[in-house]
Amino acid sequence: MDAGVVERLRGFVHQQHALMIVLVTSFLALLNPELGAKGGPLMYEVMIPLCIKCIFFTIGLVLPAEQLVNGTMAVRFHLMCQSYSLLVLPFAYYVLVYHWKWEQSLGILTTDFSKGVMAALCMPTTAFTCVMFTKQAGGDESVAVCNAAIGNLLGPLVSPVVAHLFLGGHTSLSIGQEAWKLGKQLVLPLLVGLSLQLIVLRFKQELMPAVVEKSRQLFDVILVLVLYYIFCEGFNAEPSNLTLVAMSSMIVWVTLVHLAAFVGAWYYSWPFSLRRRIALMFVASQKTEGMAIAILAIISDHSGPLIMPVVVYHSVQMAFAAAVCPNFRAYVAEQEGYRPVQEV
Repeated sequence: MDAGVVERLRGFVHQQHALMIVLVTSFLALLNPELGAKGGPLMYEVMIPLCIKCIFFTIGLVLPAEQLVNGTMAVRFHLMCQSYSLLVLPFAYYVLVYHWKWEQSLGILTTDFSKGVMAALCMPTTAFTCVMFTKQAGGDESVAVCNAAIGNLLGPLVSPVVAHLFLGGHTSLSIGQEAWKLGKQLVLPLLVGLSLQLIVLRFKQELMPAVVEKSRQLFDVILVLVLYYIFCEGFNAEPSNLTLVAMSSMIVWVTLVHLAAFVGAWYYSWPFSLRRRIALMFVASQKTEGMAIAILAIISDHSGPLIMPVVVYHSVQMAFAAAVCPNFRAYVAEQEGYRPVQEV
């Protein structure tokens, strides 16, 4: 096989590794779902809470803590970026689409896929890829890094509450009690990881690259375990009604939703400079996958069917960002003389 073809195939697999993981784990779970389901020999009830705490602990270890201090002067930008990502985007989708269920009435999405798309939009931005694409597109990398960190600190507390409001669900706890419970389950491990990171940076800074690398590897392993357990529980609870038509329709729908979120972020960011508008577009329109899976595992008893739209959204945003980055970079080069009247 031609070396160029092999290299492109390898690049595609690397870019879409999250989707590959989901497909493999779902296949393994389908073979014998009783193993990882509730009441099964692999102890679902013990492993899921433990794995989720480990996920948020590793997120705390790898978040760019120093960037929370750098760039803090751009308060207005941070407020607008986080408000669009965590509030405006899910609220707009709920009001325009989800509340009326017209995408289900028209046969575009199944009920589970409809909930999954709504859940995906309630999640915070990615921790790393939004920064990478902002840099490649010629955007303001400094505010992108800061908002990636802020979003992943706010996400464990804000996203479950927003998802609970828009998706509903039956719980004996009030929203405040639910937020407190989730804060202990999600935010506390994240803060422990972040504190450990700051200790390493203070006393053994040279170890930090190795800590980050090992933490990311651990994160990937734990995420695979969580996905396996969730799919086992989903397949064991009820037979899967996933069809090629439903899957294809959902992919097209998610692509259109992400495109609308991306374009909406451009207009929402109108007060800022060109480079910061690009940063807000990539940061506020992208959604985390790993944290979303962990949050859904806590707030939903049957999160398996909701995960696929989250994973597809993540894959779509990666492919779309990679495609448009060169165009934005060229546009920035053309507009080098552009400067806002006032940088906010």
